[in-house]
Amino acid sequence: TWAAAYAYKLSPNLKIKAAISTGFKVPSADERFGTSVWGAGNTSLRPEESLGREIGFESKVGSRLNIVGNFYTTEINNLIEAVGSDLDNDGYDDRYDYYNRGNAKIEGFESEFTLRHTNTDLILVLQLQDAYNVQTGARLLKKAEKIASLKINHSMEDSLLSTQVMYSGDRKGYSSDMSAYTIVNASYLKYLSNNTHLKFGVENLFDKNYELAAGYNTYGTSLNVGLIYTGF
Repeated sequence: TWAAAYAYKLSPNLKIKAAISTGFKVPSADERFGTSVWGAGNTSLRPEESLGREIGFESKVGSRLNIVGNFYTTEINNLIEAVGSDLDNDGYDDRYDYYNRGNAKIEGFESEFTLRHTNTDLILVLQLQDAYNVQTGARLLKKAEKIASLKINHSMEDSLLSTQVMYSGDRKGYSSDMSAYTIVNASYLKYLSNNTHLKFGVENLFDKNYELAAGYNTYGTSLNVGLIYTGF
């Protein structure tokens, strides 16, 4: 794989940039050899290969607001997709086999707005994308068309408080579509010294039920505590 990027500052407050890169995704073990649940697998699968292009800008508006915007497109060859089979004729697919099914394209725009005020930063990220199979026009699996997040960081003398609201639009699954969801995460970082920090975190604060894979619910509210040392 390879990548190349270029940026040019038009003025002290405006920069434009462009990038191009290649990538690949090898078939997983389940896709190649199968499981007792999903199917027999396909050892003839070829890796997905991709070519990505991006053009964007970064602009400072006054002393407090920073705006970043990127237009991007990714072309994927040898797309790996699952094909369902209803073996017991009950109206639901109960076996999935994987094939290379043509090409796909992901086109989108993402932007980030950072507003700084005294000890508080507000970071808003928005993403709109269209991910589809070029031959059939069908949406790609697990790709939301709308994604957004709002993060608030509040700095104090010896600590940092962060709250993040994350939104994902509906996504296409193997057997059924997955609904849109919104979750809230929060964390508190206590500076014990220049090198040592204590972190408390809460994920999925309001115990939201949502799916990242169709038919499988995610964890509910979870708590974590960690000690961070950066002196090495």
